[in-house]
Amino acid sequence: MLKVIQHKVPWIVASMLLAAPRSSFACAACTGRSDDAVARGLNAAVLTLLLVLLVVLGAFVSFLIYLIRRAARHPLALAGTPEGAVR
Repeated sequence: MLKVIQHKVPWIVASMLLAAPRSSFACAACTGRSDDAVARGLNAAVLTLLLVLLVVLGAFVSFLIYLIRRAARHPLALAGTPEGAVR
């Protein structure tokens, strides 16, 4: 029984792909309709993701700059020096 199913599955998948309309394989940008609502939505989604990425990276870089400046202002005391003197 399992061998029969394994033999028929590729044929079923191939027939489903051939029966599907060709327009389902391409997005609005690929078919040349760049003024379509789907294309505008896709562009907005990409720009939103880029904006989120830039905000997160900007926050990370600003936190690193904050840590570098704070470390320069408040250096650690050396171990074994009297009263925590800084060299």
